[in-house]
Amino acid sequence: MGSVNQNLACFARGKDGELLISNAVDAGGPERIFLLPMRKAVVDDGHLRMAYWENNERMKGGEIELNDPCVSLLCASERSGDNWAGAKLEAGKNSFTMKTEGTKGPFTLEDLYMVAVIRTFETEAIPDAAKQGIVIDCDATVTANPHTSREDGFPNSSRWPSLGFYVEESDGALAFTLEAGTAYRRRSYVEKIVLTGNAENPVNRAVVDETGEGCASQRGIDANRPIRLKLFVFDNVIELYADGMFVQTFVNLAPPTGRIGFIAKNACAKVENLKIFKTNLN
Repeated sequence: MGSVNQNLACFARGKDGELLISNAVDAGGPERIFLLPMRKAVVDDGHLRMAYWENNERMKGGEIELNDPCVSLLCASERSGDNWAGAKLEAGKNSFTMKTEGTKGPFTLEDLYMVAVIRTFETEAIPDAAKQGIVIDCDATVTANPHTSREDGFPNSSRWPSLGFYVEESDGALAFTLEAGTAYRRRSYVEKIVLTGNAENPVNRAVVDETGEGCASQRGIDANRPIRLKLFVFDNVIELYADGMFVQTFVNLAPPTGRIGFIAKNACAKVENLKIFKTNLN
């Protein structure tokens, strides 16, 4: 699959004296070294972490019009029988809810998925827009599938609920996944996924990068409350923030198609205030 290298970070001072961190990423050779959005250094419980710098908002250009409904179903785990609740996608102009298949029994024995794509990326020449840069903002609330969770919304099994961004490539897709729940042992990770066309097992997956215990960047998200998500896509470079905290930067492993969406696993995920902007970097 190749490798991704990032240069060492450099520190600078912002206009108001805040400590900033700049970085660059090798996106495919010496002629494809891209500067990344500036991060703000913050101290959290004695640890130095990277946060979103609000002046990055200046890179936003015009807002891209969304279709109504804004997303469409690409695939979902499906089961038959009285013990299964059924998967469901409900969508409006700027919001939608993804509810994966779930057992009515005491716990889930397998991961159950749903993938929904943003319809704007199917109906317009958005691959060119993605090459020039886009920013996706939304508020997401993730709970465990209600058929496999306690009353407080947390899972009663080892199957974590999660939500992520689906970024399609020529030979599959990357999933930028955020596990939702208590901070203990939850993770953020990038998966290489391939859709199988099989309703029982629609996703083949392999974790290619993981943020777990001992990492300074954001590990997953809290369940049962809105989380502000921000995704930057510039050509083949993707960067994710959750509630203003840096999660991950990654480079496509294969040429991107320009189609982007969301992937939910073992979860009921409500996404609101979805907005997409072109950037004015060029």
